[in-house]
Amino acid sequence: MKTSILCLLCCAMLYSCTTRQKQFTTILTIDDSTFTAGQLDTTVAVLKKRFEINKIKDVSITANNVKKEISVLAPLLDEETISQYLLRKGSLVFYESYGADELAGMLSAADKQVHEQLTKQGSVPAPNPLLSIFAQFYNQDRYNNGYGLIGAVNFSDTIKLKEYLAMAVNVFPLDNIFLFKKIDLKTNKKNISYCELYAAKSNYAAFVANDYIKSVNLDYDYAGNPGVNIKFDPYGRIAFAKMTERNIGKSLIIAIDNTVLSAPVVQSTISDGNCVIGGNFTALEAVDLVNIMQSGYFPLHLKVKELNIAAEEK
Repeated sequence: MKTSILCLLCCAMLYSCTTRQKQFTTILTIDDSTFTAGQLDTTVAVLKKRFEINKIKDVSITANNVKKEISVLAPLLDEETISQYLLRKGSLVFYESYGADELAGMLSAADKQVHEQLTKQGSVPAPNPLLSIFAQFYNQDRYNNGYGLIGAVNFSDTIKLKEYLAMAVNVFPLDNIFLFKKIDLKTNKKNISYCELYAAKSNYAAFVANDYIKSVNLDYDYAGNPGVNIKFDPYGRIAFAKMTERNIGKSLIIAIDNTVLSAPVVQSTISDGNCVIGGNFTALEAVDLVNIMQSGYFPLHLKVKELNIAAEEK
């Protein structure tokens, strides 16, 4: 009997050794010229929490502030995991917005400036290079109803639009930043990808929410669409109430890492500290957002230096 038990134990140990996942090292570089030890410690802590939340085991993370590097020893990481959890800062910001009616004259002036710039570069631009790039298929009724939505472009034209807007950056308010939201439309005939363009006020009124989140959970609306439910701490509750009070009838742009999640129009002051973010998410996207917000955000910018280097087996 003892011999049988011993054999079973040996087999279990052998199975554990043979099935243990092979380890790989991914080296991240810190893309900030200066940073503090506290910022580095926070970044490492957030990375560890993200792996824990996503139940990725056998992970070791070490930082070298002299080399400005963070080493992650883990099972093989796919591109999606790296993009979602190693490089995504997770900074959640609520912005006040500029409406399309406020920027209409500026967009026309910017269009003329872009035309002049392209002509100087020796190209033969269209009569309205900036304005003509906006997609005509999109719902025009949304543009002048208090939303921060300026327009939409086909996804393939997004880079060109960014280049054109950069040519005329001096035309717009100093605190204005343009943010994008990608939308995938599925129709019977074909799938269409486009980007909505929003104009946000990146001034003192912007509310960086991460430090004031008490809890965040997956939520579903009455139609069963997934979203994210945020409950703020006492300070966040007051800050959010003041922001919504100032913007009744206007749009608040909610963005994570400068990508728009949604831009709801404020109907009344929200004073209970609760905020539900919906944005045509899939269930998986909503879960990823919850995980990112639960783990916190990076104070540092990270880039991949070396990816999935096979670690030496001991």
